[in-house]
Amino acid sequence: MELNNTPVRTSKNFGINNIQLDNIEISEEIDLSKYDFSNLGRACDITIAGYGGKRTIDAKSNCRVLQICNTNGNVTVENLILTGGTTTDGQGGAGLLISDTPSNVNPYKIIVRNCSIIRNNSPYKAGGIYLKTKYVVQITDCEVSDNTSTGAGAAG
Repeated sequence: MELNNTPVRTSKNFGINNIQLDNIEISEEIDLSKYDFSNLGRACDITIAGYGGKRTIDAKSNCRVLQICNTNGNVTVENLILTGGTTTDGQGGAGLLISDTPSNVNPYKIIVRNCSIIRNNSPYKAGGIYLKTKYVVQITDCEVSDNTSTGAGAAG
């Protein structure tokens, strides 16, 4: 499997999809809304994790780092450094945007664990993380710092 032309390790076990990343640089955001999880026919949990320890996803000021939106299952993001993100779409969360459509009422969880969301910038809302969602979001053992925002909301 490739993610923005970078090979990644994947495995599928008992309905859980795991994406294990080495350090990568991206030129467009990792956007889970581009994948139609609703057509899977059943809930499918996704884990995006640093391989063998904390790994860096650096957007190099090209785009948002990661967007999680409208999944059909739980999503876990762990052991990652999300950095160098910026936004141009009128929304915040240059490091991480978690959103869903207003009609999407889901029971799923987003778990962000042992991550650093650092040095991201949004001219809109929330430089580091922006939550606009009905997901249950659990953020533990994470550092959110050195993010900037010139719009409303905290920069982090």
